[in-house]
Amino acid sequence: MDYLYRGVSEDMHTKGVGLAPKGKNRSSFTYYDCAISDSNETYDDSPENSMILHQRDSDKFLSAYISTTPHYSRAKYYALSNSCGVGYIYKLNCSLLKKYNVEAKTIKEVTLYPEKPEDDEVLLVTKDNGVLPSEIIDSIEKVHH
Repeated sequence: MDYLYRGVSEDMHTKGVGLAPKGKNRSSFTYYDCAISDSNETYDDSPENSMILHQRDSDKFLSAYISTTPHYSRAKYYALSNSCGVGYIYKLNCSLLKKYNVEAKTIKEVTLYPEKPEDDEVLLVTKDNGVLPSEIIDSIEKVHH
């Protein structure tokens, strides 16, 4: 995989939060927070639980993970789904992730039941659980309906 894409609304892009996590923790959710059982969920705080719950509802389960996809069309869908017809797609260079201490984990490696399998979601997280470094951005494209 050469590139990952992140689609965000015009509002998120303008506020500069397009590559920022909604929370700061990698393992702040336990099995008891889970709505349905997943074979990879555990009874303790774990990164796997946080990733599983993040992909189910990242607005409810605020984690340090940032959703991306290897599919441009899915990024465009997300860029335009919460906007007034305008959004932005960040094209991220996978060959630079390791250099800038960004970890990538494919949801399909973590759970047997991805919420949106068509996304082929890849979660990114920085060493300090913060904003993704701008150096990994290959380009930013404005998209319209």
